[in-house]
Amino acid sequence: MEVREILETIIREPVLEVRFRMDVDDDNLIRVKEFIIDEISDYGYNVITENIDIFDVWDDEEDDDFDYDDEDEDEIEVDEEELINFMNEFFMISGDIPDADFF
Repeated sequence: MEVREILETIIREPVLEVRFRMDVDDDNLIRVKEFIIDEISDYGYNVITENIDIFDVWDDEEDDDFDYDDEDEDEIEVDEEELINFMNEFFMISGDIPDADFF
């Protein structure tokens, strides 16, 4: 069995909650698994990235001051392809595949 698709990821430091389907699951089934983010790194995968746009934080009027707006917060993203690769390896090694539930 392999992970077919990631439906949703929720980051609650230090945990990453993943809602997903395996290749054997019907479309009306969902599985949920929580991973410790450091555990993912221990497997050699970097699934969490932070996009920083340094050009958006500078104020155009005064070059020496920062103009930081909440709308310009760094975006934390999950690399779903990398996450699927990690999950497939994790499930193959541990055998700890959560049961599917109807949603």
